[in-house]
Formats: sequence, structure tokens, C-alpha cells
Amino acid sequence: MRKLALAAAAALLAVAGLGASLALSGLGTAATQALVFPVTICHPTASLSMPYTTLIFQNQNALNGHTGAAHPNGPDIIPAPAGGCPGGETTSTSTVTRSTTTVTEPETTSTTTKSTTTVTEPETTSTKSTTTVTEPETTSTKSTTTVTEPSTTTKSTTTVTQPSTTVTRPAPIVTLGPPALICRTDDDSPPSLRLNVVADGDTSATIGMEKDILQCAGAATQTRDLETFIEVIQRATPSGLADVTVRIHTALCIKDFSVGRVQCSRKNVPLGGELANPLSGCKNSDQQPSDPVQMVGKGVGTWFKTTKLEKQVLECPNGAVSDLYVFTDVLSANPPTAAASTTTFRAIVCTWAPPVGVPPVRCNTSKTT
Repeated sequence: MRKLALAAAAALLAVAGLGASLALSGLGTAATQALVFPVTICHPTASLSMPYTTLIFQNQNALNGHTGAAHPNGPDIIPAPAGGCPGGETTSTSTVTRSTTTVTEPETTSTTTKSTTTVTEPETTSTKSTTTVTEPETTSTKSTTTVTEPSTTTKSTTTVTQPSTTVTRPAPIVTLGPPALICRTDDDSPPSLRLNVVADGDTSATIGMEKDILQCAGAATQTRDLETFIEVIQRATPSGLADVTVRIHTALCIKDFSVGRVQCSRKNVPLGGELANPLSGCKNSDQQPSDPVQMVGKGVGTWFKTTKLEKQVLECPNGAVSDLYVFTDVLSANPPTAAASTTTFRAIVCTWAPPVGVPPVRCNTSKTT
């Protein structure tokens, strides 16, 4: 057995030596003499039973494409020996055809044709197989496109004509009382009352607003909106809230239908001294605010402040009307404690004449007992 193994090894070494000598002789032949196509070569494999496969190349381009690739199992035998590639009847044969690539670049026409690669595998016998690979010709055409954008410049001339302007002064709004104009309160729109309190730190502003609507006729036809604002500014102290200032102003908007315009104006109304009996000779008016009581609350410094405002309209001698405003402030500690709250009152009377249709000229505080 040992002798038989040595004999087999010697035979394999002989085959390998023959292949190497043939490969060297084939490369030398391809390099020194022109090949006649189709040409047959022996391509090495990694198989011991079939060490070479037979390849047939139809032209030089196909052969160059093959020889330029990597050969990890050794060099090709080019051309193949006359007796065939080493390895016996189990060697496979492949026919490779590679076409020539032609590139044409015309000036402005672009045509690209891509062909399909066809692989044909003929019948394989038990001893030898043939594979044919055909790579047809590819033509690539590259074009050049030229885009021309013409230059367009348009210049326009604009003529502006300014016609002469004639200023026409509007007719004046009648603002005087009788005999030019007589006003009365609107029976369908009773006075309205609003109240708001804002606070910032230890300072608060309490604002009461009342609105009267007057219908006026005579030298003109008008509607007059008369609004009265009462502002009470206070600051928190350890014992309660102290007045900083009390101020009153009015806003009068005249809607004059005779001339089709609106005119608004503001007027500061001075607050006079305290009157002991401001309601003498007056009686309750038939026209009272639709909602005569308003109430809001706010935290001011170390106090909770709840303010209630109520308004009453009084008819007084000589056709005058007195608007009586009563503020009620309820104070409690902030944060809450067991101490009782305190209550303070403030009354303000503003007198005006609705037939004249102008704001009150003076307001006074009223003594509350």
C-alpha cells in the first residue's frame, strides 16, 4: 500500500509539471507569435479531477478581456496543446465571443442603444461540455444641447396726473343747547352701569362707568352718547386702603345725521367738596339703569377688596338731573385671618341738564352717615 501511494503522488507531480511547462510555453507562444482566431486556451481550475477547462475565443477583444482578469489558480495555457488540455476527458470547453465597442459622438444627436446579453448553454455530455457566451456590440452616442435665451429689455413710461384739489369744509356739528337744540334721554335705552377693579402689588384702581343716550332735535338731528368715568386709586396700608386720588372725566360722542359725521370729545370734571344735603328737592326718576348694581373683587397687597357700585337717577329742581353713585368697599385680611372685615362707603353726586345735552360741569362728594 505504501508503494501504491507513493506511485500516485509521483503521477500527480508529473501532471502538474507538465501543466506548468505547457503554461509557460503557451504564454511564450502568445507573446511571440500572432494568434489565429478562433483560439483555444486552457484555463486552470481548483479541481484535482479536472485541473483545466477549455475556452475558445472568437477574437482578440474577447481574449484580452479574459487575460486581464485575475487568475488565482495559475496562468492560462495559450494556445492549448494540440492534444487538448491536461486532465483527461473530463475537461469542459467554453466558447467566448466578445464584440468590439464603437463610440460615436456626433455634434447634436443623442442615441443610446443597449443590447441584451444572451447566454446559451448547449447540451452537456458525460465527458465534455461547451458554454457559449455572446456579448453583442454596444453603441453609445453623446450629444451636445445648446440653449439660447434671447435678451429682452422693456422700458415703460408712467405718466402721473394730479388733478387740482378743492377743499370743502364740512358743515359744523351743532353742540349748543337751546334754543338751537333740545335733547332728552332715550326712553328705549336706559342708562347702563359697569365696574372694574385692577390691582398691581399694593395699588388698586377702581373704575365705574355709566352711559346715557340722548336724542336731540332742532337745528340738527343727533344722537349723543354721554359716558361718565369715576376712578378711585388706592394703596394698601397696615390698617386698610388709603385714597391716592379720585378723578372724574366724561366722554361725549355726537352722531350728527344732518351732516353724516361723528364727533367725540373728553372733558375732565372737577370733584368739589362734600355736600351735606345734595338730594334736597329731588325725587326718584322714572328712568333708572337697566342693571343698577355692579360688584367685583381683587387682592390688593395684604387685603382682599370687594367693591360694589350702585347708581340712582334723581330728578331735581330747575330740570336738573343728579346721578348718585355709591361705592361700598369690604376689606378682609390676605391671607385670611379670624379678624372681622371692615366696610367703607363713598358717595358722589354729578348734576347735569339733559335738555342741553352736555356733560356735568361739576361733581361733589356726599356725606354718608
